[in-house]
Amino acid sequence: MPVMEMTRMLVMLEVGRMAVMLEVGRMLVILEVGRMAVMLEVGRMLVMLEVGRMLVMLEVGRMLVMLEVGRMAVMLEVGRMLVMLEVGRMAVMLEVGRMAVMLGVGRMLVMLEVGRMAVMLEVERMAVMLEIGRMLVMLEVGRMAVMLEVGRMLVMLEVGRMLVMLEVGRMAVMLEIERALDDAVDKMILHYADKDGLTPEDRLLDKLQRYEKCCGRLGPDDWKMNLYLIRTLKNQDGCKEKISDWLADNALTIIAMDASIIILQVLQFILAVYLYKAIARRPIKNSKVLIKPEPDQVEPGQNLDEVQDGFYGEENQAYLDTERSGYTGYPEDQNPQRYSEHVQPGQGYNQMY
Repeated sequence: MPVMEMTRMLVMLEVGRMAVMLEVGRMLVILEVGRMAVMLEVGRMLVMLEVGRMLVMLEVGRMLVMLEVGRMAVMLEVGRMLVMLEVGRMAVMLEVGRMAVMLGVGRMLVMLEVGRMAVMLEVERMAVMLEIGRMLVMLEVGRMAVMLEVGRMLVMLEVGRMLVMLEVGRMAVMLEIERALDDAVDKMILHYADKDGLTPEDRLLDKLQRYEKCCGRLGPDDWKMNLYLIRTLKNQDGCKEKISDWLADNALTIIAMDASIIILQVLQFILAVYLYKAIARRPIKNSKVLIKPEPDQVEPGQNLDEVQDGFYGEENQAYLDTERSGYTGYPEDQNPQRYSEHVQPGQGYNQMY
C-alpha cells in the first residue's frame, strides 16, 4: 500500500506540473497575440497618420501647384514602400509567433511523452514489486504449510508415542495383574481348607473351578501343594487360560477402575489438604487439649494441675464386650462354627472339580 500511494502521488504531481506548463504556454500565446495586436494597432495608427500626412501634403501640393504633385508622387511611392516594409515586418512577426507557438506545443508534447514514459516505468516497477511480493507471499505460505505439516507429523509421532506408551503400560499392568492373580490362585490353593471352615477365597476358587470346568491354576498337579485336601479329579485343564481370557476381556474395565480409584484418592487427598487448611485457619474456641503439656510449656504463675484440668475431656464409654454369649470375634458370614458340621476332626475337605 505505501508503494501504491507514492506512485499515485508522483503521477498526480506530474499531471499538476504538466497542467502548469500548459497554463504557462497558454499565457505566453495570449501575450504574444496581444503584442501582435498592439503592433497591428500601432501600424494602423501609423498608416492613419501617414494618410493624414499625405492628405495634408496633397492639400499643400494642391496649393503649391503641380510641382508639389511630383513631390507627392515620390512621397506616395516612398509611403508605399514603407507600407510594404511594415507589412513584411508584420508577416515576419506573425511567422515568428507561429514558430514560437509550434515550439511551445512541441515542448509540451515532449513533456507529455516524457511523463508517459515515466508513468510506464513506474507501472512496470510497481508490477515488478507486486510480483516480488506475490513470490514472497507464496514462499511464506509454503513455509507455513511446511511448518504445519511438520507440526502435524510431530503431533502424530507424539500421539503414536503416547499410544505405544499406553499399550506398553497396559501390557505391563496386565502382566502385573496376571502375575498377582497367579500368586493369589497359588496362595488360595496352598491355604485351601487350612482353617476351620471355608473362607470366601476358598468358595470363590470352588465356583471358578466348578463353572469354568477347570482344576488348579496350571492343572490338577497344583493341588499337590495343599496338604489338607482329599481330591477327586474330574477336569484335567488348568484355570490359568480361563483367568487370562477373562482378564483380557475385562482389561480396559480393570484399568479404568484402577485409574478411577487413583483419581478419587488424589481428589480425597486434595480435599483433605484444603479441609486441613480451612480448619487450621479457624480459631479454636473452648477446645480441650488432648496432649498433656510439659512443665516447661506452662506460663509463669500458672499451676500445672489447673492447666491439666479438663485437657482430656469426657471419656469414651464405648467398649467391646468379649464376655457376651456367642461372641467369637469373627464376622457372621466367616464364622467357622457354621461349617463345623461339615468337617470332622482329622478329616480334610473332599471336593470334586
